[in-house]
Amino acid sequence: MKKLILTGSTGFIGSALLKELKKESIEIICLGKRRGEIDNTANCVYFDKYEEIPEIISKLSPDIIIHCAALYSLNDTPALNCELIDSNIKLSTLLASSAKQNCIDEFLYIGTIWQDYIEERGFESQSIYTVSKKLAWNSINWICGNEKTKVIGVKLSDTFGINDQRKKILDLLVDSAIKKEMLEMTPGYQEVRLTSVTAICKAISDVVMNRVYVPAGDYTMPGKVLTIRDLSKILEEKLEVKELYKFGTLDYREGTRLKLPDTEKLLPLLSEIDFERDLCQYIESKLGL
Repeated sequence: MKKLILTGSTGFIGSALLKELKKESIEIICLGKRRGEIDNTANCVYFDKYEEIPEIISKLSPDIIIHCAALYSLNDTPALNCELIDSNIKLSTLLASSAKQNCIDEFLYIGTIWQDYIEERGFESQSIYTVSKKLAWNSINWICGNEKTKVIGVKLSDTFGINDQRKKILDLLVDSAIKKEMLEMTPGYQEVRLTSVTAICKAISDVVMNRVYVPAGDYTMPGKVLTIRDLSKILEEKLEVKELYKFGTLDYREGTRLKLPDTEKLLPLLSEIDFERDLCQYIESKLGL
């Protein structure tokens, strides 16, 4: 039986992935820093200092590491920047070094498509979060990308799912429609790629269990690409509302990109994503149906 270490299992993506992986014949160990927040049915190992990671990985001797853990923030303060560096770069580097030293078969890193803007435009106008995710991926690749360990990066864009508390764009639009409340918006021409957490977890599970072959490399998770204006029209039709979204009343935030990155290679999937079904299930959950 394969042994897998999962980081970030208290987050929205990580907790859903843990639930999906439990369906498989695989031993899962959740590695975390915050005691008591991980699913109490999971096998957990905790650390107090990042420097403990190499010894933990050596003792556990996993076949696979899935690294979901990340700190997200667009704020810029010295203290927070240090936390972002520790959580997103230092942890990733230590995990990669441990994977190399212990000849772990596979390292799967969950990233963000926004790190690709660094390829197009350099580090200018990037948030420290985006920079930290890109540097983490570069570190992982440099440390163990040419070794025995197969390194796969999966970049996510706009994710959604049942019980999502993160208040992302889809959630804001749906809440506005359900409550019949006006929502001030930017002009709304920026593109999003929407993927349900269910589809993401199924895709990653297929990779882990070798149901689909994925060579080492950096991939974008497929999804439905549309502008926020187009998304709003779909929601207006499904929720039978009109003129709640006030486009153009707000300016774009500084650094906003209207187009998705061009440097994209899509993750191979065993089956196509059914966006329509996933969206309907999400809306029904918000309506309490």
